[in-house]
Amino acid sequence: MKRPYLKPKLYTWKAEDKTETPGVALMNGTQIRAHMTYTEARTLADRIHDLCDANGTPEAPLPTTPAEQE
Repeated sequence: MKRPYLKPKLYTWKAEDKTETPGVALMNGTQIRAHMTYTEARTLADRIHDLCDANGTPEAPLPTTPAEQE
């Protein structure tokens, strides 16, 4: 069985009352599985990044400057 996958796409949600909410949609093929504002999408991305770090795959440390080495 193929694993499900979501692809992010810029998308403006149009509600029944004609209001529009710009943001990011998570698509599965042509179906929208979630829609988030830009702030909500950034928060989700940060949470995913934190979960990856907690799994033992942290980012490489930044190089130190000569002043920091003293």
